[in-house]
Amino acid sequence: MQGAFGPSIPYDSQNTGSAVGGPASLGPGVSYLPSMVRAVASHGVPDGTTFIWEQAENRLDAQLRQADALDTKAGALVGLHALAAGLISTITGRLSGPSRWVAVGSIVGLATSGLIAFGAFRTAAYTRSPAPEEMWRFGEWPAEDIQLRFLSTRFDALDANGVILQRKARLIGWSLAGLAVIALSVAITAVIDLVRSP
Repeated sequence: MQGAFGPSIPYDSQNTGSAVGGPASLGPGVSYLPSMVRAVASHGVPDGTTFIWEQAENRLDAQLRQADALDTKAGALVGLHALAAGLISTITGRLSGPSRWVAVGSIVGLATSGLIAFGAFRTAAYTRSPAPEEMWRFGEWPAEDIQLRFLSTRFDALDANGVILQRKARLIGWSLAGLAVIALSVAITAVIDLVRSP
């Protein structure tokens, strides 16, 4: 097969997109068909290849910055849950009646919510594919040809990282909601005790 990809790149008849460096999926309803790749290759590298590559690179950098921010939030939530559980446990012994049960329930809730936050904090395998050593195999090609060859791989990395980031954000949201409910319960109980006290 002659063209931008050269004669040595086999095309995948099963539509996995391996001809352009990775799986075919680019989101719902979008895929890289081998016939499309051959059509592009026969007409040379599209003029917008470098621009699209740079946009994908910028988006990938933004994803990794977002991942760092979410990890920071998740770590702070884990510490906050531990601190709140420790404070409540120190006063539980001096409480009685409904207040004691609220305190016990709050500790259990904090433990659960804290575990959710820890699930968001734990290390996730983000990807920056394609790796430089993988691209080096085509080091004799022009830069735009290499970018076109691995463009779908970069799109796949964006999709994979997006799934991880959505999961982290969802877990952090659940943890914050749990913490808010616990804080509201403790506040209501404290107000009731103040009203009832002589």
